[in-house]
Amino acid sequence: ATGCTETLEVTVNDNLTTPVPITNVIDQSFCTPVNGEVSADVGGTTAGYNFFWFDGNVPTPNIAAPDFTGDTYSNLAAGDYTLV
Repeated sequence: ATGCTETLEVTVNDNLTTPVPITNVIDQSFCTPVNGEVSADVGGTTAGYNFFWFDGNVPTPNIAAPDFTGDTYSNLAAGDYTLV
């Protein structure tokens, strides 16, 4: 509603080993009211990928207990969100 946006792009190189999760903290601390949204995709697609979101700047996220699972986390208050 306020026109507040932020975009962060990260490149993950494809290799034969299991990738280490990247943990794309997104600061929404200047956006009001509580209608923020963060989203993720891999090369423009979400098919075949799991996205685990955590409220706050979580240095060691536990993917067994995310605050949200999916590509788009909506209705968010201002603050930081961690993606794995």
